[in-house]
Amino acid sequence: MKGLADRKKPATAAPNSRGLLRAAALVGFAALMVSDASAQTPPAPPPAKDMVPIIVTARGFKGTRGQAIVAVYNSEGTWLKLDKATRLIKTKIEKSELQVKIPDLPQGVYAVSVIHDENMNGKLDMHWFPIPGPDEGAGVSNDATATIGPPSYNDSRFKLLERGASINLNIRY
Repeated sequence: MKGLADRKKPATAAPNSRGLLRAAALVGFAALMVSDASAQTPPAPPPAKDMVPIIVTARGFKGTRGQAIVAVYNSEGTWLKLDKATRLIKTKIEKSELQVKIPDLPQGVYAVSVIHDENMNGKLDMHWFPIPGPDEGAGVSNDATATIGPPSYNDSRFKLLERGASINLNIRY
């Protein structure tokens, strides 16, 4: 009969090999976490070189009361609808000429309008009698005009290319 002392001890790993196994497991887990984190990283924004500015110069403001509203549009469907503008800048008028830089626009086709919002109500005020027309000054890119109604998007549009664009327009009252 064999005693307790004669039984074979179960095979165990040496103390150093256990540490190595744990270290290998931690390294593998860390690698998994790093690769998983990179998979969830959002895509990088487009390079800044694809974004270009428009510099709008509006001449002919009659006074400095109120504000200028500079709006950029990218489609006929949004044209002259301030709430649908691609970009909208409201700025103080300090003299009869105003220059505004609108940065970081993607290249494409646009049209610009500028309103002299004298009463600062955020829109172009109109009168309807005797002949309909604006009560405040306004102008659009290409200095487009119309016989009846507002100037069209097609007459006001321009191409914004990789070098940007300088738009000059006159405010008409």
